[in-house]
Amino acid sequence: MDINYLIQLLKNRLSALALSKDQAFQAGDLDRINTLDSETSDVINTLAKLNLLAGISQTAAATPFTEAQVVKNGIEASFNYANLLTNPSGVLEPYDISSYATDPQYQQKIQTILSSIPLLTTAGSIDAYIQSMASGSPVSGDMVYSASNTYNVDIPLLVAIMQNDSNFGTVGVGARTLNPGNVGNTGTAEHTYASWQDGVSAVAQWLDNHRVVNIPAVVAPVLIKKVVPDTATTTTPVIPNTSTSSSTSTSTAPSIQTSTSTSATPDTSTTTTPVTPNTSTSSSTSTSTAPSIQTSTSTSATPDTSTTTTPVIPDTSTTTSTSTPPTIDTSS
Repeated sequence: MDINYLIQLLKNRLSALALSKDQAFQAGDLDRINTLDSETSDVINTLAKLNLLAGISQTAAATPFTEAQVVKNGIEASFNYANLLTNPSGVLEPYDISSYATDPQYQQKIQTILSSIPLLTTAGSIDAYIQSMASGSPVSGDMVYSASNTYNVDIPLLVAIMQNDSNFGTVGVGARTLNPGNVGNTGTAEHTYASWQDGVSAVAQWLDNHRVVNIPAVVAPVLIKKVVPDTATTTTPVIPNTSTSSSTSTSTAPSIQTSTSTSATPDTSTTTTPVTPNTSTSSSTSTSTAPSIQTSTSTSATPDTSTTTTPVIPDTSTTTSTSTPPTIDTSS
């Protein structure tokens, strides 16, 4: 039976169990809820196993490995190796090895070796490959596996460099300097390590220090000018009014009124009364019924002709003075 068909059946069963559990909650049936939870857990476990089997089958179909080999190597490792076979230079993409050696064909040589390296996922598989290429090599699979994990570099690339430079520490300068990758061996200078493990780790460290870093384009920041409100107090100079204004007012200043009244009796009375300015309209009437001579003199303030720098508001009050004309008795 097709695995994908079984997977779909189990997914449908999970949906039915979820619906039944909702109904049990509404009914308050705790025993039913516990039974459904147990069955749901079993279905989920079975579904996980079927998904694993489906993944193994898909990996075997996409790689040169059988299903048994995929189980042994692991799904991810099998896919990585398949990618290595189809694109050996892909292993080099995260690193820049252009300065590792002076040989202009160095990178091409490494790519050629990468295309022939088998799947290396364990220390045992690495060791088997090294001994198949350089029997009696002092470099072990454990050394390579440890260095790869310490610096998080690709095992195939690490192996390819040591194979090209010293055939895993069996030939050349690298053999006598415990330096299988010839790190620091330039032809005019040599670098000897304390152990083969140190020499293998030196290659892994060099690769870790020469990773390709994609630096994003730097976008120039947009400077926004901050507008600060002006809190300073601005004093506007007051220009004095130098114009000359002349006004004539008949009632803005106090006036003195002198009233002289003459009657038949020999009594002469002079009264001087100060008049307070009044803005209201007033009427004053003086009437004498006895034969007398009355003189009414009203003296107002002299018009103000002074020069002032402030406008003069004219007084609009009206003062009305009504006086009965003097009566002269001419009878004998």
